[in-house]
Amino acid sequence: MFFFKRKKCVMLQGYLHDANFGDNLFALLFYKKCLELDFKSVDFIQWKRASYRPFGIGDFCRKELGYTRKKNFLSCLLADAFVLISGGSLWDDATIIGAAKIRYLRFILPAKLYQLMHKPVYVLGVGGGPIDTPWLRKEIVKMLNKAKLVLFRDEETLKIFKEYGVTNKAMFATADTALVVTRDMLDPLEEKSELDAIAAGRKKLLVHIPDGLRPCECLADIILPGLIEFLKKHSEYLVVISEDNFYNIGQKTKNVIARIKNSFTEAGIDTYSYNYHNCWQMCSLISEMDCVVTEKLHVGVLGVSLGKSVLSFPVHREKTLNFYKHMGLEERCIPIKLVTPNDVLRQMETFHDKPIVVSDELRQKAKQNLDALEQIL
Repeated sequence: MFFFKRKKCVMLQGYLHDANFGDNLFALLFYKKCLELDFKSVDFIQWKRASYRPFGIGDFCRKELGYTRKKNFLSCLLADAFVLISGGSLWDDATIIGAAKIRYLRFILPAKLYQLMHKPVYVLGVGGGPIDTPWLRKEIVKMLNKAKLVLFRDEETLKIFKEYGVTNKAMFATADTALVVTRDMLDPLEEKSELDAIAAGRKKLLVHIPDGLRPCECLADIILPGLIEFLKKHSEYLVVISEDNFYNIGQKTKNVIARIKNSFTEAGIDTYSYNYHNCWQMCSLISEMDCVVTEKLHVGVLGVSLGKSVLSFPVHREKTLNFYKHMGLEERCIPIKLVTPNDVLRQMETFHDKPIVVSDELRQKAKQNLDALEQIL
């Protein structure tokens, strides 16, 4: 007797409601992998608590992926398996009003509904912790204990959730999924000829402008003075300025960004401004750089994955430092609240010409997050 396996449908959910570079990159990597595996259908959770607040995939991510399918929330529960894709979805800051409720509705509720219907839930390459709100912590622990497979992106996250009471035997630490990205995977940078002509043989230093007023102010007031002092001594660099989230910026943030760009001009330092197209082309831009200075986690992760010299000055708490600790690169990451302009100068002098090499072992661990999708089949 011959048995034929029915093709499976998979539902994906991540931190996909806004324009964050890293989260949209994860959506692209998981979506591509699912399409390669030939699922019957590959979809994303789609629902809104209000017309202005998507709790599933947002318009920006849809455009990045070329994903146009429209579904109501109930139909999103009909797939064979639910996957919480990579990103920092399992954390909570009690100082942000309403954050715990939003996080529950966005990530935990869909997973628990799948579990109530006895359908498997996979948590693949996710980062998280700490979780300040006690009731949310309990709900996340319950969900993780019932999950079919839990792969955390670093040992610190694994340790946190074990301490919270997660006892799932199918729970392991892998590595950040973005570490699968290598230069040979990428498309050519569309502006490469223009950029190379302006660089005229000089090395390229990416200064990444983050989203949000406070990170931009930290870049302008703390990082920039030390960086400019370094660049005055190192004319071998062309500064490439890139912005992460360009589609929802307030006027105050725009003013700070203008101040950052003017500071380079006033110091007589040549710059090239790169206009963001999509997350895949942003990876191609990073692949053309020699050194990367960033506050953002996944701009740094891509720099590491592509073998660049990376210096990180994060505003966010534990998650960014966890990555550099996991990689054995914690000396390259100083939280912004601890850094001074002199620290920035010293870091630049120490590391600007020391590219990072990622081991094959770590790349294989990162690949496990995507390969785990085959279990659903």
